[in-house]
Amino acid sequence: MDLDEEILQRLTNTEDHLTERKSKTHRDQCTEAMVAFANSALPNKPGILYVGVNDEGEILQDKAPESWQHDIMAWGNGCYPELPVIPRTLRKDGKEFLAVVVPLSEARPHFARPAFKRQGAKTIPALQQEIDEWIAHRNSKVRFILERKGEIVLVQQKRSANILPAGSLNGEHTVLDCNSHFVTLQKTGTGGVFTHPLSTIELN
Repeated sequence: MDLDEEILQRLTNTEDHLTERKSKTHRDQCTEAMVAFANSALPNKPGILYVGVNDEGEILQDKAPESWQHDIMAWGNGCYPELPVIPRTLRKDGKEFLAVVVPLSEARPHFARPAFKRQGAKTIPALQQEIDEWIAHRNSKVRFILERKGEIVLVQQKRSANILPAGSLNGEHTVLDCNSHFVTLQKTGTGGVFTHPLSTIELN
């Protein structure tokens, strides 16, 4: 079944946790539904937000305004991280509606509004990299390493480590970055940059 066929098939299905219908484009309601789909859709079944359709699946107008698709894309881009949405304008029985397909996102969790931080006397939106660091900071190992970001640490490679040549990581390194999956180090002297799975890192 192709995407358009699935959209039309689910148009009149009973509303469930992956199907939402709105008569008009309400920013808060549509954005919250799209974020929820991106965070909790199934790998083989996306969430679909129908706009211009009532709760029974009845299409309410002859033509869907072009502004709807523009608004949906802008609202999706304004989420953090940006939402992977697929807007489709389709017709059925001579009437037109907008369907917004939202697959499960590999970048989840998504948020409907940005996180903010202080910069001097101003409050500004945080960058996605900063948000990722804040989330990773909840992990005690990540927190320990990030607290030493930019500092020089001593690395001792285990003999059992599957890294060649043996002992290549021994010595002083500068901590460049760390997230919930990897740590990135720069070796003092050579300037070589290495990225390693966090699961292989032990702290002393």
